Amino acid sequence: MWLIFGCLLFLIDRLTKSAALYYCSVADYHVTSFLSCTYLLNQGTSLNIFMPDNEFYFWLLTGIICIGTFFFSICWLNVKSMITYASLGFYLITVGSLSNIIDRFLYTGVIDWIYAYYGDHHFPVFNCADAYIVLGTLLVFYAYIKE
Repeated sequence: MWLIFGCLLFLIDRLTKSAALYYCSVADYHVTSFLSCTYLLNQGTSLNIFMPDNEFYFWLLTGIICIGTFFFSICWLNVKSMITYASLGFYLITVGSLSNIIDRFLYTGVIDWIYAYYGDHHFPVFNCADAYIVLGTLLVFYAYIKE
């Protein structure tokens, strides 16, 4: 079950990033009055945090992300036998991070494409994998607060 779920999430992220690279790198597409498809190559972390200013810091950050992903996958392996908020959270973080790591090696940055805004309020451009990571983090925090 975990494998099928992870492959589905991974495929959704990869396909939407490919579509964004193909369609949104040429022009932005406004979906609604608060949502657009906007291409951005993000060299920082989820939600455009920790943007490196040179190649050394980009690869250092990529190494740290790889180590963190390894850590979260080990945490998931320790709790995967039970379906809990923590196990689902660690799994979402791992799947999202793996997909973003692939982008970092293929494109020297992560393809972000979902741009949400309301009036003068703008949310950082993100992708499905970033949403998995943020949701996973919230689930892990919730699981530990609940315990």
